[in-house]
Amino acid sequence: MADVCTSLVQRTHGYVTPKPCLAPTEWVITQVNNSKALKLWFDDGPEVVNVIRGGLNSSARLMVESQGFLDITIAGARAFGFIDFNDKRSVMMAPLCRAGVGSDTVSQVVLSLPGDGSFTATVSLQNSGPPALTPHMVPSTISGTFKTFPSVLAEDVVFIQKMIAQKYVPYPNIPDEPGKTDAEIRALGQRLFPWSPYNYELAMSVYDWTTASFTRMVLMNVFQYTSITGTPLDDASVALMIWESNWGSYTPSNADYMRSFMMTPADSEANVQQQLSTVSSDLQRFSAVENRLVAAAVQSLPRTCILAQPYLFSGQVDIYQMGMSRFGVEMLEFPGNAGPVGKDMEVEFATAVATFIEPSSTITTKMSWSFTDTEADALHYANGILLVVEPPADSDSFVWGVTAYITPLSDGPTKTEYVFPPGSRFLVLSVEPYSAQSSVQVVRLQVIAPDHIDAVATLDDAAREHLALCKSQLLQERPSFDALGDAEERVRDVAVAQAAKTIFPDLDQISKGEEPKMDHVEARKTNGRWCRCVERH
Repeated sequence: MADVCTSLVQRTHGYVTPKPCLAPTEWVITQVNNSKALKLWFDDGPEVVNVIRGGLNSSARLMVESQGFLDITIAGARAFGFIDFNDKRSVMMAPLCRAGVGSDTVSQVVLSLPGDGSFTATVSLQNSGPPALTPHMVPSTISGTFKTFPSVLAEDVVFIQKMIAQKYVPYPNIPDEPGKTDAEIRALGQRLFPWSPYNYELAMSVYDWTTASFTRMVLMNVFQYTSITGTPLDDASVALMIWESNWGSYTPSNADYMRSFMMTPADSEANVQQQLSTVSSDLQRFSAVENRLVAAAVQSLPRTCILAQPYLFSGQVDIYQMGMSRFGVEMLEFPGNAGPVGKDMEVEFATAVATFIEPSSTITTKMSWSFTDTEADALHYANGILLVVEPPADSDSFVWGVTAYITPLSDGPTKTEYVFPPGSRFLVLSVEPYSAQSSVQVVRLQVIAPDHIDAVATLDDAAREHLALCKSQLLQERPSFDALGDAEERVRDVAVAQAAKTIFPDLDQISKGEEPKMDHVEARKTNGRWCRCVERH
């Protein structure tokens, strides 16, 4: 994606020649005041002090023992940039942004960690260029609180350890990706989840999700009658989905595939149903445990800056045989969740989008949803539906707060994947055909943050007026720092976030990406999902 500073200058004023933004994009922690001697880790390695990090619209995650996460994000828009600490930020303005003169400014950060769940960051700017090129910054000292570590149940860990010992996890003999060794997964767990004694189990659960095991984790969740006490399972629908599996080696006649469901190869749907009746409760627990561990891992992984990736895309349904008539069963709002038990869980897509998935409604996922970063990639895997999701409108955060990029833990190193865990909530913006000639339906969604509030609506009239002034100033080519510096902290944080989001490109201005260079089925690259470009009979 193009530099957002350049994008806004071009779009607002019609400039053709890109104008470099000189707001600092790199930072370094030079000192940590750590009176409790807490252990510190970054997601990219153990070194904390005197390592230059950053880059425009990037985010790094610091983990602090017993305290939580601190996301340090560099975001930029036109002649100003931000260094953001868990949604508390300094605004940095480069006064000569349009002059085309370079600057070597690095933001230097001193962190103070009192050990009570809070932090203070003092930011200064060191510039090796002329003094006139040193950016201004407001404020220089930022205080906030850590994002809490997720809870991981000890009994879930014991259960997944048992599944690993019994060779149910991870999925074996992956034919279409290189996979990872146990040692590689263990090392990734220690790097990405060092705060948890269960880092290996967290890493393994995410890795297993990226294999064909995702089918088990999806089916056991979406076919639960979630409005009935005990969440019984629609066994008939699950058995049918397993029996109709027919991609590559992932068929009911394959021992590895059927073992992922705690079964043996089957020669009929009736045989699948009979086996399922004996393992159904175990499979439900298996899925629930692994999904909880995946959710904890997703909450823990580094965040992605929304200015770098303003939209995410998903081809649905991701299990071909579910068909569009079972897309609606993936939501907690599906009326069929109330049963009765034994009634097939299915609803025509047209009915779903005219009722509980209609525009302006809220949906909540029963399963994890996987997304990628380009429309072309998502379309290639779409089985009738393209999801397009954008960040919350009422959040002042610069990072995707609910989803995480999981590719480093994937069985395929080039498989771009972001995951929203079960329980993710979305506002439905629109449902419309992809084009006049296409049978694909586009469902546009907006994330609802777990702690969402209408930040502007809760401000008093005077604060709202100041917010409008701040936004106006930030969208000027040369914003006045009087408007920003005098702002009450919360007003300023809301103002800069909302102003920056005004540079989001429209969806039709986002590159669709390159079409895949090969037929994924012929290349054994289905990753457990049929491509829409392959005919099925």
